[in-house]
Amino acid sequence: MIFEVITILIATVITWYASEILAKGTEGLGNRYNMSPSVKGATLDAVGSSFPEFCTVVFAIIAGSFEAGLGAIVGSALFNILIIPALCVIVSKDMKINKEVVYRDGFIYITTIILLIASVFYGYVGHIDWVPSHNVDMNLRFIPGWIGLIAMMLYAGYIILLTMQSKNDEYQKVEVNTLGKVIFFFITGMIGVAVSIYFLVNASLNLFDYLGFSRITAGVTILAAATSLPDTFLSVISAKKGESDAALSNALGSNTFDILICLGMPIFIMGGLYVDWYESSNMLFYLLGSSVISMVLISTNWILSKFEANVMLIVYIVFLLLIFTSII
Repeated sequence: MIFEVITILIATVITWYASEILAKGTEGLGNRYNMSPSVKGATLDAVGSSFPEFCTVVFAIIAGSFEAGLGAIVGSALFNILIIPALCVIVSKDMKINKEVVYRDGFIYITTIILLIASVFYGYVGHIDWVPSHNVDMNLRFIPGWIGLIAMMLYAGYIILLTMQSKNDEYQKVEVNTLGKVIFFFITGMIGVAVSIYFLVNASLNLFDYLGFSRITAGVTILAAATSLPDTFLSVISAKKGESDAALSNALGSNTFDILICLGMPIFIMGGLYVDWYESSNMLFYLLGSSVISMVLISTNWILSKFEANVMLIVYIVFLLLIFTSII
């Protein structure tokens, strides 16, 4: 058990540093090709900040536990929508919120969660090779590959929308690194994240198996918190600079990317995946409820105060208690 704990700590630190390197690569590519901030944020920046979550889902599937990968995405989404805004308020006092960010990114994010719940709930019951079986667990749902394809198409549509909206935007050009240096950062960062997440996933699953907790619990707690570090630091840095819109938009955009791409792509590539509705439904509905609460708090006078930040922290702590007591 000590070995697993040490591995988790080391892998988390490496993930953090590798994500920083990857972020330099994605930022460099965006600057080099003169992409608008909103489009760059939804594409290259999203890849940089959400690549740990993508690797988590992939390695969880390889380990035979898609629920752990799903748990990591849900847990990361909760962390991003509750902890990150709260931390931003702590470092920058009250946050002034742009209505457009909530109306656009918030609406798309909430809709994405509803679509995820519907995809799991309406998945084929007892589906095996497209033939219904009468001797299977009725809680086991099969999410077909075309659902993953639709998810990726929805995100592509989102990028097109951002591109059209930012067509006439004016933004400052910045100095760019050489192409070779940018590609080096990009590839090195991706390799570093992939290797560290591989060890992080396996060590976390082994640790929680030893402690007697479900693998989905490992995903929604340790894996989620560890993979959310890049998003956390990006948002906190933005908040310190007074860019509260960027901090909130990064959290919402990252969550949308995680659900539509980090889940959608593996589901599509694998031709469909099984998920336990009983294990995943409660946390999915908690995610939806928490996200709605967060949006309500954020839209109250369009200022996020310390009191509201404390409410968010409490909602997240309650979630952890419910998870570890197996209530959800």
